[in-house]
Amino acid sequence: FPRRDPFDTMAARPSSSSRPRSASSVQSVSVEGSPEGKKKASVVSVGKRASNGSKTAWQENQNQKPKKASVVSSKDEQSKSSKSTSSQRQVEVPSETSSEAISEIWDGEDEEEAPLPVPEPNLTLEHLKVCQVGSSMTASHFTGCTRRSELTGIVSMKEDRYMPSYVLVDLFTRSRIFGTPEDLMQDEYIFVFEAMAMRTWMFHALMMDETAMAEERLDANLGVLQKCLDERIVDAKVPYGERSPLQYWMAVLLLMSMTGDQELCVAALFVTACLVFVTSSYNTPKTFRDHRLWAIPLRICSIGFMVFRLITRPESQELTVLIPILLSIFVILADFWNGDVQAIQAYRFMCSYKIIKEIPPRVFAVKRSGAAHLEEDLVGKRPRITANITGFTWARGNVLIADLNGILVELRRPRLDEWKVLLQAYQADFTKEIGFLSLGCYTPERPNYESMQPDIQESERKAIIRKHQKENPVTWSMVNYWEKAPYGSPAAYGNMPPVIEQDVDDDEDEEETDSELE
Repeated sequence: FPRRDPFDTMAARPSSSSRPRSASSVQSVSVEGSPEGKKKASVVSVGKRASNGSKTAWQENQNQKPKKASVVSSKDEQSKSSKSTSSQRQVEVPSETSSEAISEIWDGEDEEEAPLPVPEPNLTLEHLKVCQVGSSMTASHFTGCTRRSELTGIVSMKEDRYMPSYVLVDLFTRSRIFGTPEDLMQDEYIFVFEAMAMRTWMFHALMMDETAMAEERLDANLGVLQKCLDERIVDAKVPYGERSPLQYWMAVLLLMSMTGDQELCVAALFVTACLVFVTSSYNTPKTFRDHRLWAIPLRICSIGFMVFRLITRPESQELTVLIPILLSIFVILADFWNGDVQAIQAYRFMCSYKIIKEIPPRVFAVKRSGAAHLEEDLVGKRPRITANITGFTWARGNVLIADLNGILVELRRPRLDEWKVLLQAYQADFTKEIGFLSLGCYTPERPNYESMQPDIQESERKAIIRKHQKENPVTWSMVNYWEKAPYGSPAAYGNMPPVIEQDVDDDEDEEETDSELE
C-alpha cells in the first residue's frame, strides 16, 4: 500500500501470549471473605514501571507485592453469600483487553451469557475498507442552503458548506466497515442513498418560512417533514418537464429578429416578457408544477400569429423570412415535446408518502402512494429491508427515508454489483478514501428495533443481543465493543460485573501505589 493503513496494523498485531507485559503483571491474590459470604475477586497488581528493553526490571516487577487492587465482584455470588462464612478466591485478570482477557474477566455462571470473542480482522486486497466521515456535522448542517434554478429546474447548493465525501449510510454504531462484497451483502444496516432533491428544496423553503409554519401549525420535528412528503411530485430520476419554456423561446426570439418583420418582433418581445414573469414567479414549492401550464397559451398563440403572417404578408414568401419562421415553429414544437409531453409521461411516477414509524434519529419508514411500478421500471430488485431495522415485515410500497443533516434521501440496500464497483474504485486508488456516514440508530446495547422498546426487561434485552450476534456475525465483526463500552462499564452484549476498588493492607509505598492506580 502507498500509505499506512490503520486496518493493517490490527491484522499485524501480535497475540497477547507472545507480548511481554512490562507495565503491569498478572498475579493471584487471596482475598479473605467476610462473614457475609464469599466473593469472587480478581486482583490486578500494579508495579513500578520498568524501562523499555530491560528484562531484569520486568522480572523484578513480577515479584513486587501489590498495594491496591481492583476487585470484580459478581452480583450472583453476592446473593449466595449468606450460605457461607468465609472463603478465598483466586482469579487472574490480564491487563490487556483482548478477546482472551474478556473470557477470563467473565464472571457469569451461564456460558450462553458470556460475550462472544472478537476476532482480529485479516484484511487483504479483496476487502473493501470504508472510513467514517461527517461525525462533526450538526443535525441542521445543510438546512436552508438549497435553491432551484428557474430555467433548468435543477436543485443545487447556493452556499459553500462543508460536504464530506461519503457513498454509504450506516444505521449501526461503528467506526469502520470492511469485508468482501459477498460478506457486506449480509450486513443489513448498510445502505446506499438516493437524494430527494425536490423534496429537500421544499423542506428547506418551509423550514425557513416561519409564517407558513405558524399559519398551518406545523411541528418543526415531524409536521414540516410530513407536509413535504404529502406533496405529489416526481422523485424518480426521469425528465418531467422541469425546464422553463424560456430556454427554447430565446432561440425563437433570435429567429424572429432575422425576419425583419416589426410586428413579429414586437409580438416575440411581449411573449418573452410574459414567460420571464411566469418563470420567476412560479418558482415556489406550491406553484413550480404549473409554470409550463401557464406558458401553453402563449406558445400556441405565437404559432398561430406566425402562420397568419405567412398567409397575409406577401413578403413572407421570401426565403429570408420563410426559413426563420419555419425554424421558430419547429423550436416551439420541440419545446412541447421535450417539456410538456415528458411531463405527461412522467405523471405515472408522481407519488406522496405517509410516515408509518420513526427510527431515531431522523430515519422514517413510510408508505408510498403512487408510482406503483417504480421498482420494476427504474430501481430494480434489491435486498429486502429486515424487521430488525423497522420492527415490521417489509412490504411492497414501503420506503425508508432519512434526514442526513438536512438533506432528505431514500435509503436502499446495495446490490452485489454495487459492492463490486466500490471495491474496484478502492483498488484503483488506495490513497482515495471511501467514506460512510453513521447515523447511530442502533448500538451494541440495542441492536434492533425490538430492543429499543422503553418497557423491555433487561433479561429480554440480553437475550435479543445474544440472538442478534448469532444471526448477524458480519455486523458484529466490525463493531469495536471496547471503544463504545470501556472496561468496567456495562458491556453491550453481556453481564459484565462492575469493578470495585478494595484496599489491601500494606504499609510500604502506599502513596506511590495510590498515584499509580489513579
